[in-house]
Amino acid sequence: MSQCNDEAPALAPEGGESAPEPAAPAPEVLTARQLYTKGQTFGVAYKSEELMVIDKPPDVRIDGDFDLTAEKWVAQTHPELVAGEGHKLRLCHQLDYATSGLLVLGFRKVMAARVTHCFQNRLAKKLYLALIHGHPSKDDVHRFDQPVADDPTDEKKFRMCVGALPPPTPAAAGKAKKRKLEGTKAEAEPAPAAAEPAPAGEPTETAPALPIGRSALTYAKVLAHGYVKGAAEAAGNIPASLVLLAPCTGRRHQLRVHCQAWGHPIVGDLCYHPEDRPRAIPRMMLHAWKLHLPMDTTSVDAADSRDLARSKAARRSASIKKRKAEREDVNAANDAERDAQMAFLDRVLQAEGGGLGDVSGFEEEKGEWIEFTAANRLAEFFTADPPVVP
Repeated sequence: MSQCNDEAPALAPEGGESAPEPAAPAPEVLTARQLYTKGQTFGVAYKSEELMVIDKPPDVRIDGDFDLTAEKWVAQTHPELVAGEGHKLRLCHQLDYATSGLLVLGFRKVMAARVTHCFQNRLAKKLYLALIHGHPSKDDVHRFDQPVADDPTDEKKFRMCVGALPPPTPAAAGKAKKRKLEGTKAEAEPAPAAAEPAPAGEPTETAPALPIGRSALTYAKVLAHGYVKGAAEAAGNIPASLVLLAPCTGRRHQLRVHCQAWGHPIVGDLCYHPEDRPRAIPRMMLHAWKLHLPMDTTSVDAADSRDLARSKAARRSASIKKRKAEREDVNAANDAERDAQMAFLDRVLQAEGGGLGDVSGFEEEKGEWIEFTAANRLAEFFTADPPVVP
């Protein structure tokens, strides 16, 4: 008796009837997120021979061995920029897989180095749009000055959490004492009352120690209250707010951790708010909306390239000294950077019709600068009352 394999033709049964057709393969079952991502496309906010700013869809990686990444999309759709003489695609900063919005890529070494320098030295100003759970106050600018650390409970080493700053070094303690002596004498505050000792025989509770992290600062402005659209029908109306987030530092998952600690996690962030999983929310509602770079994006000639190469060692030395000073004096705030970010936030809000009111006007940097804006990918998921969407 002969045996048939999967590739052998089917024999017609007696009576001349044709063999039944094989069953069609089961259709691929896609989640709400996969369906949404398949329908999304990249956008281009800026393009030149040396620089490109793209609008990345959510749930797309920027690089790596995957079917679709930001790097592969640029190489396939703009091969002339990647294959040119002296050209090589370089990522100038990072953007989370689940976050959509502006991503800067350089094609020549010098231009990529200039942009990367802006990010590494906190000269780039960034604004994100987000939908968060709940309806926090719209009257104030919320400030979150909480260190971000690796979550010790996550075995995959992916999640972050609010942490604590490391204890000050002797050098930092000396600097703090010097500032206190040189500064104006503050009004004496009453000493806090001593805690009452626990009754004998009762155990005392101690708060668990926070993991050591790095300083992180975020400002948030609530633009509108409303509800989420696009979630599963069984979820019902989900109260949410459209917020503008202005990070002054660039820690891993900083905005997501600060919103969670605020008590208003980002809608669709399954890592920090897994309760959204059964609601089938199509994406994480965090979008890199605006980017301001204090630099000129015109081509760099050979003389400028040589000057940049000569100053590379000096810039690296200055950067090392700056990071060392931050480690030695973690409590010393960089007021200039924070004021510039707040002023940028105020200028954007003024343009959108609602400034902060208590922040001085935006002062442009000396020299050239350029600003990029991505389309608002969150508008389709939010119903505001009253409708206020930038």
